[in-house]
Amino acid sequence: MNRRNFLKSSLAMLASCAVSPSLLAAPTQESLPRTLVNVFLEGGPDFRQFFAPDPQTQYGAAYFRARSSLFGLDSSSAAAHQEYFSQNYEIVELSNQRFGVWREAGWLIGKIRSGEVALVQNVAASPTRDHNHSSLVWNSGDLNTGPHDASRSGWGGRIAQLTGKKILSCTQEVRLFCNGEHPTNPLDHDNSAVIAMPNMENFGFTQSPWWNPAWIDRSQGVSRAVEQYYRSKRAAISNSSPYARFMQTERNMRELGAQIKNRLENEINPQGGFTQYREGQWPSGDVRRPTAFDNLFSDPEGRAHEPWFVRQVLNLYYSYLCRDILDFNVASLELGGWDSHDRQNEGDGAIHHNFHDLFGSGMTLDVLEQSLKLDSVGSYENTVFLVGGEFGRQLRSNGDRGTDHGRGNMVLVIGEGVSGGVYGTMFPEEEIPLYEEWGSDIEGQTSMLQVFARVADWLDSGLAEQVLPNYASQAIEAGIDLSFLS
Repeated sequence: MNRRNFLKSSLAMLASCAVSPSLLAAPTQESLPRTLVNVFLEGGPDFRQFFAPDPQTQYGAAYFRARSSLFGLDSSSAAAHQEYFSQNYEIVELSNQRFGVWREAGWLIGKIRSGEVALVQNVAASPTRDHNHSSLVWNSGDLNTGPHDASRSGWGGRIAQLTGKKILSCTQEVRLFCNGEHPTNPLDHDNSAVIAMPNMENFGFTQSPWWNPAWIDRSQGVSRAVEQYYRSKRAAISNSSPYARFMQTERNMRELGAQIKNRLENEINPQGGFTQYREGQWPSGDVRRPTAFDNLFSDPEGRAHEPWFVRQVLNLYYSYLCRDILDFNVASLELGGWDSHDRQNEGDGAIHHNFHDLFGSGMTLDVLEQSLKLDSVGSYENTVFLVGGEFGRQLRSNGDRGTDHGRGNMVLVIGEGVSGGVYGTMFPEEEIPLYEEWGSDIEGQTSMLQVFARVADWLDSGLAEQVLPNYASQAIEAGIDLSFLS
């Protein structure tokens, strides 16, 4: 860990590392808390591509004419539109609405049909189309967040703080979503409940550079010397010293790292088999990495397009198996690459690769579900996934075979505790003429706060009013009931 990351992590780790001085018994299914996993799709996902209308309908005909360039189709050929739809979409009928779901999302299609996905329509967060500002609004859960309020608290961090739990950051950098509330300054934050876990297979201070054996002895020697140095310093520094907190943080991080290392190397036993070492890939060292996850890194046939997202989901899997140590009830993941202004469906940057990585059969969330049901019974069943981005895309495709920033979008809530269905009108008739207008958006009829509030209250009854003040006054699309979580 370099100096910069150590300093960034110190305050967060000070409290979190003191959760357990020794390994505790694994929790029973009855004692497992409900858990929110926030999957932030940075860049603004075009969900209208993946949930499409039948081109035989009036709406679908307008949709395919206006978006034909995305799919490489003749805008005037209804037959070509129908053929493309039949080949690439699976028909689903839900809540008296009929639509196609991108066929590569096999796991998600199964979840939709089994009633485990709430498809919340026409959701809006920020009134702007600016990425940075809209991301801040979305992750803070506060519509009053300004374009430069990058240090304030996030609604996930407030949940963890108010419930006395930790929040797990599986991303490379801790997102604003994870920030706890500062006791006096609303534009500042407190990260004492955050546990930053960007790579649990290589967590803590001690590590051996397996790729260069000549350095192993030197690395281990330096590590032992540093550990002894700080151990001796602890005895010499009083609790009133300005360095006392730093010394305690170093000790807590070292002890937490040792617990995690021991658990992953010696105490977990993935029932689907595990791979401890694969040359040329990110090292797992002596960690018992499940084979199903390892295949997502390395299998030529089933490899994910974005290995860093696989890493995040693998971190989440490990965290459930270390739950007695980490004591979290919120986790933060992110998947970028959704800002599809040009060539939206072409090459390595095609957004359907992301959609497949997320929701495909045998891909990340599918593997996570299967692995948890084998190795951490009850964990998946007590988890809800919230999937969305800072905004959506415009209705028409642009001249570069992409889509530009739009305001409204869909939000997905996935879990066995979800009352699945379509919440809101998926293809409003009022949008049909908008497909002829450049710059037209999906109208935001339901505030993101209304969606977040249902998830917060599912975690702990009455929590929404504390985490998202005044959410009840925010808009909900006419005629819908957002009771997708009991």
